[in-house]
Amino acid sequence: MPTTIPAKILAFLKRWLFLGCFVVWFFLSQLKMTGLGSFLRIPTYNLYQLSDYTVPILLLVRIVFFQTYSRKQLAAVIALTAVFAVSAWLAKPWELLMVWLFLAAARDQDADELVKAGYLTLLCATIFIVISFFLGRIAEVSSTRAQLSLTRHSWGYGHPNTLGLVILQLTACRLYLHRNSLRMEDFILTAGAMAFVYAVPNSQSSAICLLMLLALALICLVWPRLPRKLRRPLLGCFLPAAVFCNLFTVFTSLCYRPGGWLEPINELLSTRPSCANRIYSIYGVSLFGRRLAAMYTQAEYNGVSFYMPWLDSSYMNLLLRFGLLSYFSCSALYLLGMRRVRKAGNVMLLGILTIYAAHAVMETSLYSPQYNLFPIVMFAALQPPAHTEIPSHNFIGT
Repeated sequence: MPTTIPAKILAFLKRWLFLGCFVVWFFLSQLKMTGLGSFLRIPTYNLYQLSDYTVPILLLVRIVFFQTYSRKQLAAVIALTAVFAVSAWLAKPWELLMVWLFLAAARDQDADELVKAGYLTLLCATIFIVISFFLGRIAEVSSTRAQLSLTRHSWGYGHPNTLGLVILQLTACRLYLHRNSLRMEDFILTAGAMAFVYAVPNSQSSAICLLMLLALALICLVWPRLPRKLRRPLLGCFLPAAVFCNLFTVFTSLCYRPGGWLEPINELLSTRPSCANRIYSIYGVSLFGRRLAAMYTQAEYNGVSFYMPWLDSSYMNLLLRFGLLSYFSCSALYLLGMRRVRKAGNVMLLGILTIYAAHAVMETSLYSPQYNLFPIVMFAALQPPAHTEIPSHNFIGT
């Protein structure tokens, strides 16, 4: 006769299976963005390989055995998993499939607990990486911004922009956790983070987003005192802004022509539209995605040489690398999730998601959990609180 596992034990396993996978993968994903050769005397390559194989399997265990679905939900999960798996197989980067597994597995997970775990993990990883850099265990990767005669530093990360992304995510996590009790120190730390990101890595897109976070924190501070007639139009601005960022990026990239009317926008966006357009002219758009060449030159195109693929925009990365189905699926999931967050009235989360939608114009931060854990937080926040009982029609027990 089959035995039934007690509901409390199942709830405990369900909760910590997700958090354990997330913390381990999130910490290692930060190390992966550096040149660190070993961690605790173990080659980092072996740790990355172990994480890349075991974490997806454990997440699938949670999704299949610890969660219940209606028929429509089950059909959607299977269809999206198939789309992202095929795209990942063809394009080779697995991060899109990984983020989808985290999204699907975030059901019934406490959103605040997830942000707190991510914040502490990211803080510990950042401190470790920066100390390792100053101790000489990780080499510096620097570059020069000629127009400003400024050296950009990475402090151990693989690119100065990566350091900017890390500081942006740390600040966003802190503000989210303090959203109901914001104090002067939160504004000072956010302003300090913005100054640091501009001065050290000179990551301009992250610095602008930190300025937007500062404005968002101010909105959240005065939100309880705002009259209802002002709250509604303010809430209504976030989702259209995210839609605009998506469509604007795709339009400027596909319609760019050298010397044309989009040239000023191309320069403003550090030639990202022209680079994406060049890749589009070579490969076009596929349904499920494709693997792009490891290296290409652009010497014959606008007189600039660069290594390809240079697709720093999240939207164009989704479209050209992962294909039409993944692009539409990710865009729909993100925007529909934002719509539900707006209905729930979570201003801080809605604002952070909008800021990352703007950041995605310049960086691949929209669908990369190592840069942006808030899509996972969004899916967790949209679910009801964790249950103490597991429905009897689950796969485990009888």
